[in-house]
Amino acid sequence: SAAMVRYYDSLIMLEMWLKYYSRYFNELFVFACRVKQEIPLEMKTKYKMEIIVVNDDIYSLGTHDAVFKKQQQLLSMGYDWILYSDLDEFVVTTPKYADLGDFMARAEKKQTFCVGYEVFQALGENQLDYSLPILPQRKFWVRDPSGSYNKPALSAIPSSWVVGFHKLSSMADEEIKLVKNTGLYMLHTKWIDPSIRDH
Repeated sequence: SAAMVRYYDSLIMLEMWLKYYSRYFNELFVFACRVKQEIPLEMKTKYKMEIIVVNDDIYSLGTHDAVFKKQQQLLSMGYDWILYSDLDEFVVTTPKYADLGDFMARAEKKQTFCVGYEVFQALGENQLDYSLPILPQRKFWVRDPSGSYNKPALSAIPSSWVVGFHKLSSMADEEIKLVKNTGLYMLHTKWIDPSIRDH
């Protein structure tokens, strides 16, 4: 199994992403898109990852195509599951499953959608303490009523993602908004601690 991410200049967020997904995936692929903050050697050796240098903007068609082709390549090599998420996105399971590994072992569908939530720092909550589990430090998850945070993130088959990875090319916009009760949440953590966005 493998997880993939596009990286652009947020080492704190990258460390959080690597730490979380390394629990469940054999290999991690980081698409480094015109980065200014190079990934430190210590981080490279701590986690089993491959860095793929992309000389293009993080939101470009070229970068999107590089991710899509890597997913196809890995699946053709016999990988069982491939996950793509952005740097601030964390896929977690509903209480029906023990964790993401349990979900992949029991999944019935080869293309799995996640129901999107925003996790944010509310008034009175402290900055994150990275020595402690992250999610218990935040009380509030908000589901976007438009459904725009839903995402087809985990797959055992090639995914025809549109640019942005929030839906498949075969889907109408309304279809992705109606996704629910899949067993997976996608937690968007852009606002989990505003101080980390500049680091």
